[in-house]
Amino acid sequence: MRYFSLDTNFVLALINDKDRLHSLASSIVKNEKKDCALCKSVINEAKKVTHEKINRAVAKSLDIIVDIRDITDDEKRNMELKKRFDILIEKDTQLKNFYLFLHDKIVSYIANIGVRTLPTYLSNLSENVTRTLEPELQKIIQYSYIKINFSDDDMTKRLSQIKKYSSSVHFKDSIDYQIFCEIVLHLSMNFMIDFYTDDKEFSNKSKRAYRLIKQKLDYDLSWLNIIYYKQNS
Repeated sequence: MRYFSLDTNFVLALINDKDRLHSLASSIVKNEKKDCALCKSVINEAKKVTHEKINRAVAKSLDIIVDIRDITDDEKRNMELKKRFDILIEKDTQLKNFYLFLHDKIVSYIANIGVRTLPTYLSNLSENVTRTLEPELQKIIQYSYIKINFSDDDMTKRLSQIKKYSSSVHFKDSIDYQIFCEIVLHLSMNFMIDFYTDDKEFSNKSKRAYRLIKQKLDYDLSWLNIIYYKQNS
């Protein structure tokens, strides 16, 4: 059976409609007719990235929060909030998706709860969003897990072989390599994967590593299809 899977950035984009990749990720899910299987490492990385970047976005916008609390006119407050966040985005484009997400959360919270308890809400935001990431994702897409069972001797033996034969390919970080290993470890005639990513380096290195493994182990090249999308493709 053939499945499709998503890299971390596409998972993050599915749950954040302000993300630059949201339309593309949603289109992939909508157009795919196969079942979805997501790497446990992808989910874990999505949680880690979300937690860290929301905390960074909150920390860098604290001065804004303090200043707007004293603006009593709703329209003026929203205009000032938008202006300040636009400045933050211009200065720190890498956090753009999370600034946009944070801005929307702040506007919604003020409209429904008020402005005085906003700092308390924001201090817990990253924890709350991280905790609800999977439930929110499961509202959008149903999926099964691809994960490594280290209590399975056959699986750990195969994992050791995969690492041995792909060791000459140096992935940019341990998470990327773990995602690759999780995918390849499960491949068979009964479990083939189309893996979508926006990371060109990961795509190239995964293809190279998989070709090396295929030469040594009983794999077929058709079992793994790495589908790379540019940001604006």
